[in-house]
Amino acid sequence: MRLFFGIGIPEQRGIVTGWLNFLNLPGKARMVQPANYHITLLFLGESDSNQFDKAIKAGKAAARIHSPFPISARGWGAFPSPNRPRVLFVALDDSCGMLKSLNHTLAQSLALGIDAKNFHPHITVARLNQMEPLAGLSEPPQFSLVIAGFTLFSSHLTPRGPIYREEAVFPLEHLAKSE
Repeated sequence: MRLFFGIGIPEQRGIVTGWLNFLNLPGKARMVQPANYHITLLFLGESDSNQFDKAIKAGKAAARIHSPFPISARGWGAFPSPNRPRVLFVALDDSCGMLKSLNHTLAQSLALGIDAKNFHPHITVARLNQMEPLAGLSEPPQFSLVIAGFTLFSSHLTPRGPIYREEAVFPLEHLAKSE
């Protein structure tokens, strides 16, 4: 099964979807289903039961040492670039560094050797078939949310798009000590 650690954003779906409805995206854009909006913390790929068990242990360990934290939207972006877009996303402000810390902790626990400098927190909202520059797109509305936990998802690919299933939920448990 294909696995990834992610954070669902159910309360923000309407905000993101409303912005997308006003965009005139070039070519044939495939919109991500709002129920599938999430922040990917770490993609694990095809995994067997042994790797699944290791992922559960890594998730529990990471949740124990991280506290809830706020993040906010900070505009839009595209991979590989706005001039040659294949993926349109809502960019996230991780100035507190906690999303990157979660990514790093999970990758280290699983001995994946992934460089946290390459982690760019975002919410994928569309995949584009034509690589026309994305000039003049309006900015998404500002929103913020408190990250209180994360999830280990499995992903089953279908012709209509991926189906995500929650395999395990990890509430952030670490509480800052009051002085």
